[in-house]
Amino acid sequence: MLYRFILFLFISNTVFAVTPKELYGTWETQRQSQNRSTYSSEHDSITFRPATVSLELTVNLKRGSAYIKNLRVHTQGIWKVKGDILVIVWQDLRVVGYEESKGINEASIQKLGTQLRGRYLDDPIRIFQFQSIDRLAFRALDENQNLKEYKRSR
Repeated sequence: MLYRFILFLFISNTVFAVTPKELYGTWETQRQSQNRSTYSSEHDSITFRPATVSLELTVNLKRGSAYIKNLRVHTQGIWKVKGDILVIVWQDLRVVGYEESKGINEASIQKLGTQLRGRYLDDPIRIFQFQSIDRLAFRALDENQNLKEYKRSR
């Protein structure tokens, strides 16, 4: 009996359905990382509309005294949610520009843009499984089992 109760609690806490209307609006997240001597921070702002999704990505990189500040990337696509699964297909990406750079030439900035383009368009289908969602935040696992946490933009 206890086994069935625990199994029921587990299933009832992890299996739920997300409706598209719960996702409508803008959600944000930030990531920071350091790889050897390169520090990077990314700010994602993802907006779900009834038929489309758009992502504004702002990237800051610093290596020694060289840096690029607020490299802005815009991508858009389509999305669908069924049960607790979200599928996004990115269709277009463009580097909008950057605010400031020091010690980084235009060729390196173009190379960075190409790398970001590859990150979204070489494998454009993204699959997420929701772990939790409410009106202020959601948590989801991506296809590589990385946990993504987004908060609703105000």
